[in-house]
Amino acid sequence: MALQQTVRLRMMFGIDIELLMAWRSNKLVYDGFYTQKQPLVWAEHIDTQIRRNPCSWRQWIIEYVTDDYTVRPVGWLGISCLDNWYPDIGILIGETTLWGKGIGKQALNLALDWLRDNKYQKARASVKEDNTRSQKLFESVGFHKVGEARIGELAYEVDLRAKAA
Repeated sequence: MALQQTVRLRMMFGIDIELLMAWRSNKLVYDGFYTQKQPLVWAEHIDTQIRRNPCSWRQWIIEYVTDDYTVRPVGWLGISCLDNWYPDIGILIGETTLWGKGIGKQALNLALDWLRDNKYQKARASVKEDNTRSQKLFESVGFHKVGEARIGELAYEVDLRAKAA
């Protein structure tokens, strides 16, 4: 019998900062980011994490769980701008061997459900123009391209009042 794989989100804790840095220091991962061009520097990474206002940010670790209860942290999902009606979502699957397995889609759907439960109307995401993997991921859960966020970066939006993807 094949094991069932599921994805869950758990709140990010201080101990996860090192894991997040390791994922974000992988060139395969950070090549998908607009602002990061090289591996992270520890002091800058810590400073960024400390400056995030917990009232306007939520950060989760994406966990991959099998029927035999093996739990593996595989990525990060963050939602910013929670102090307005159109928060921004960012995601990374740091365990690159698991890319293309549907983990990102499951995690994004969980985040969209959380936003709906908390009465948000829309959500946004920004994706590099050359990051077709992320573009397809966001489109697979209902996001639509609405324009350019910055030069070389596309803006996406999803109406959370519409039926879930």
